[in-house]
Amino acid sequence: MKKANVALALAAGILGGMLSHFLTPATVRAETPTPAPSEVRARSFLLVNERGGVIGTFTADTSGRPVIRLLDVSGREIWSAEGPSLHGSPGR
Repeated sequence: MKKANVALALAAGILGGMLSHFLTPATVRAETPTPAPSEVRARSFLLVNERGGVIGTFTADTSGRPVIRLLDVSGREIWSAEGPSLHGSPGR
């Protein structure tokens, strides 16, 4: 009786292992990494802190002049710089 139990347990284990191989979903393989873009275009870029608060901006004003602003945690401007206008008028 003991030999029959061991044989039955062994057979059930082998059968269960074989069935699990066919019943489980296919293994997911890592995808090939996407290469980094050679160019990024946007109307503005926002620098945010770990809580999602904006602490810096890189934009253009209405005359096309590039503007960089750094903000403190409460949103007040602590530093800024503007470039020359793209339309020919002088910057700050």
